[in-house]
Amino acid sequence: MPPLIRARLHQAFSLPNRWRASLPLLLLYAGLSLLTGAWAAEAPPDPAPPDSLPELQSRLQDLLVELQIPALGVVVARQGQVEWVAGMGTADLQTGRPADAHTLFRIGSISKSLLALAILREVEAGRLDLQTPVRELAPDMPIDNPWSATDPVRLVHLLEHTAGFDDMHFQRMERDPNATSTQAQMQLFAPEFRVRWRPGERQSYSNPGYGLVAYILERRTGRTAEDYISAEVLTRLGMHDTRWTSSEVDDRIALGYETGSQTAVPEAELSMPAVGALWSTASDMSRYLQFYLDGRGIDGLVGPESLRRMETPETSLASRAGFPGGYALANYASDLDGWRLRGHNGGLPGYLAYLQYERDAGVGFVLLFNTIPERSRPIRQLLLSYATQGLQPPAKAPVTTPDPARTGWYQQVTHRNQILAGVESLANVAKLEIDGEHYRLVHPLAGSADDEFIEPLANQQLRDNGLNHSNGVFTVDGEGTDALVTDDVVFLRSSWWRTALPLYLVCGAVFLLLLCLLATPFWAWQWFRRHRTKTTVSRTGLRFWPVLSAVLLALLLLASTQLSLTHLTKAQIDAPTLFIWLGGWAFGLSAVIGCWQLLRHRQQVGGLFVQMLSTSASLAALGLTAWLWQVKLLGVRLWAW
Repeated sequence: MPPLIRARLHQAFSLPNRWRASLPLLLLYAGLSLLTGAWAAEAPPDPAPPDSLPELQSRLQDLLVELQIPALGVVVARQGQVEWVAGMGTADLQTGRPADAHTLFRIGSISKSLLALAILREVEAGRLDLQTPVRELAPDMPIDNPWSATDPVRLVHLLEHTAGFDDMHFQRMERDPNATSTQAQMQLFAPEFRVRWRPGERQSYSNPGYGLVAYILERRTGRTAEDYISAEVLTRLGMHDTRWTSSEVDDRIALGYETGSQTAVPEAELSMPAVGALWSTASDMSRYLQFYLDGRGIDGLVGPESLRRMETPETSLASRAGFPGGYALANYASDLDGWRLRGHNGGLPGYLAYLQYERDAGVGFVLLFNTIPERSRPIRQLLLSYATQGLQPPAKAPVTTPDPARTGWYQQVTHRNQILAGVESLANVAKLEIDGEHYRLVHPLAGSADDEFIEPLANQQLRDNGLNHSNGVFTVDGEGTDALVTDDVVFLRSSWWRTALPLYLVCGAVFLLLLCLLATPFWAWQWFRRHRTKTTVSRTGLRFWPVLSAVLLALLLLASTQLSLTHLTKAQIDAPTLFIWLGGWAFGLSAVIGCWQLLRHRQQVGGLFVQMLSTSASLAALGLTAWLWQVKLLGVRLWAW
């Protein structure tokens, strides 16, 4: 799973929730939002930090009830030392078994940081080099890189998510029983290993990239990555209860639950265990947090220089332009209430975990959930407010003067899940304008809120007005195109014709189909009044097809809201995915028939309003069909993706 914290600068580009319902091309957005980290607006923080540990515990317990979180593992550190380690709530709702500091939770992609430590250990020993091309380290892997002659995919690109790979498809999230080795399992990821842009430029989260890192570690050491991490990393960190499977300790695990439900989630057997399969406890994670707070490294594991490299991105466009945030070696920066924290998070069906810290301030926390709560930010804010009592966030850098040469239209060009590339490229566009001493992002549909602007900083960096630190930078990509890069998304300068116009056309098409839907009762009443004459049958047919297209579109949107991450990861046919497949093709067929009927009976359409609406709606449905086909979403078989 990706980092769930999204830069606010990216949110400013993203289409607001109030507009998303009007876009049929977002029919997958609801089901995939868990994978892309698109979450609802978070509640504001409580302004008063807890005065004492008992007050923190009391308020945390209230939040667990409010947010319907069954159990929580928690670690809090301040003044450079872990202060509190605990388990709260109920680990098993059926038996009532309570959680404690030794209850096991899945930590998801925090596992990647332990894999990165394993790689850095091999680098320190001289057995690996981060700059080595992957073709030399794993020549049997099916990497398709059009830039291989000049820009090969290197080991460091895998670790910093700048290889250009797609994220894993649904059907490969769980282990294939026919793949009996790591090599066989990883060779199944050939579709994800198609490089989509020049390696070493754009950061885009890719689990298969880290799966390839694990395979490289196995080839070099003769041990699976899981065995290596257990023996050489976890042992040296003192994380003796952390393990890859739960079968041996079923009486100690926190069962995972659906969001806001008492329905337990089946444990998934991941296709790439080293990437996200670890189980850990609050007690063990307190040792891991202390390792980062100390910043000294551990003899036999890694030294302080490797730890600094782990926290410093180097290969992306943003990092080469001097941007200090972003994703490094399984360690990324995020902003919370004025503090820039580093760390990682992880999510799997039924589980969510955070490890975040700020070494200079000596603060940090770990959170282990046995559900994916609708909101986790209030809990993180509560812990941070307690840990930072008496401390002030770093001062803001001074604002500079906006550069008129940077204004213009920008469009998102990086997509974690390629299946959503067309949707995101359509929706995530904006015009960058100068407003006094600031920049302002103006969306073609939503405009710009008065209190949302971007502050220009030195060295072409940018800062959302609500943050203390920069969260974006202007730069130029390898093709010479102006780019605006946030923590995890790249936007390239484009034109009104390629950004705003397609969005207007799509929304206009949806509006016309909606008008047809609203006119249906009136047309039905007319049909009954005229006794079904031959002429009115033709007229009715002309009206029927665009109405059918509108109904199918509405049903497709409804089906998309029924998608769940748990079901998608099973890659199985169910009612929503079946309807999205069949309904998508039915929508396209109705659009084609509607236009064909329009050509046959264009003289029998009726009054001017009916003629204009029927004609424009039929053409709109055909246009939407063509676009859905072009972005490979028409009749998409999600169970086969």
